[in-house]
Amino acid sequence: MRILIVDDHPGTRTHLRRLLEGHLSDDVEICECGDGPSAVARHAEWRPDWTVMDINLPALDGLSATRAIRARDAGARIVIITGLDDPAFLDAALTAGASHFLSKEYLNQLVEVITS
Repeated sequence: MRILIVDDHPGTRTHLRRLLEGHLSDDVEICECGDGPSAVARHAEWRPDWTVMDINLPALDGLSATRAIRARDAGARIVIITGLDDPAFLDAALTAGASHFLSKEYLNQLVEVITS
């Protein structure tokens, strides 16, 4: 399984990597990006099974990056994550084409989302 982690905070990317590697099989491959343009480019070349995308990203926000990815790959599976506590972001994420939406408070649910 290939997973692309997109977050501008290296500590968050490390936390997500450890969470996923600790709960998924040994054959998981993880790639990381720190901004929206890199995520769009990396997704196009690497074709991950899942993308875990933060909303607040430099250069191109996560919602715009999600729309760009989905425009190229209608079957892309993207989980939007955010620390912002606003229900409007759920609607915005789903409208952008996200498969799932998680608050960073509930990242423990990420493994369940990816494996279901």
